[in-house]
Amino acid sequence: MATFHTLSILYVAIICFSMLVKSEISSPISPSSNESLSPYQKYLTTCIEKLTQPCDDEIFYTVYIGNQTVSYECCSQLVNDMGQRCHDEITRFIVESPKFKANKISILQRSKKVWNECSNAFDVDSPLGSIVPDI
Repeated sequence: MATFHTLSILYVAIICFSMLVKSEISSPISPSSNESLSPYQKYLTTCIEKLTQPCDDEIFYTVYIGNQTVSYECCSQLVNDMGQRCHDEITRFIVESPKFKANKISILQRSKKVWNECSNAFDVDSPLGSIVPDI
């Protein structure tokens, strides 16, 4: 299983790579240099940093790979620390990367399922609704 450091680098690399492809910039963006990140990339990075190890791994593998479940403790972090908007924005952004685009529908479904199960465990209302589209 990936370590916290490795997974964090993967998140940032996916975000940076996707932004490079979308904006057709040829010069690399250093993941450690927040000055070169767009405001949206900084927002996503801040969202990701709200999860601790092993919760980032659990949520990542549950949503993007589909081979784990999210523990009660990690659901708490997802709902109470990260929040739905961050969860949805990260999911929506990452599924557009070449590595995950082929599994977009499955990932979006798992993302919504994880959020619903975790938020139900904590009785969280979502008045704005999810920004992840219904599939």
